[in-house]
Parts: sequence; structure tokens; C-alpha cells
Amino acid sequence: MAFQRMRLTGACSNHDVAARLDGALERKLQILSPARKTECRPKPPLRLQMGAIQAAALAVLTEADGALNPPEVRSRVESRLRVAVSQDTITSCLSVTCRSSHSPIERVGRGLYRVDD
Repeated sequence: MAFQRMRLTGACSNHDVAARLDGALERKLQILSPARKTECRPKPPLRLQMGAIQAAALAVLTEADGALNPPEVRSRVESRLRVAVSQDTITSCLSVTCRSSHSPIERVGRGLYRVDD
């Protein structure tokens, strides 16, 4: 069986390969040109660093004049870190930290915490 001659039609034929490659190269250069690039802003971190909330709570209690309750600590920590913080996280941080023997945070009453001087 002999090979038959193929008939070239429309889009299936690559008559002018050089012109098509030049067009693709021009489009690539347009996409990659510096004028097209937009200014990129750095993305904020998705999560806080480990210990950031505990450090902020300690700083808040150190700056406070007297004992604070967890909601007050939470609002000051949120304004300091500029992110929302769970009330449960603050309560847990305070209660666990004050149980440690070498912790500067002490519980002075039900729901009241201060830094031990």
C-alpha cells in the first residue's frame, strides 16, 4: 500500500511557521515587559509567630496600672497586634501562665491578673 498525498486545509496547515513564531514571541515579550508589571505589595503573614500573643499579654499587663480581667487584656492585645484574638486564647494564656512558678503573671482574684512586682 502506497502512501497517499495529504491535502492541507485551513488551520491544519502551517504554511507560514516563521510568522506564527514571530507573533508568539511578540506576545510573550508584551506579557513579560516591565511596563505591564503591576506593583506588588508584601503579603501579611497568615499566622502570628509562636508566643506573640503571650508576649503581648505580658506587655499589656506590665504597662497596666492595676489588675486586668481577660476581656480588657484581649482588647489591648488586639490593638497592639492589630489582629483579632480569641477570648478563649487570652483566658487560656493567662490561666496557664500564672500557674507556672517562674511566671511574672499572678492571679489576684477571680478573673483578675497582674504582673508580680
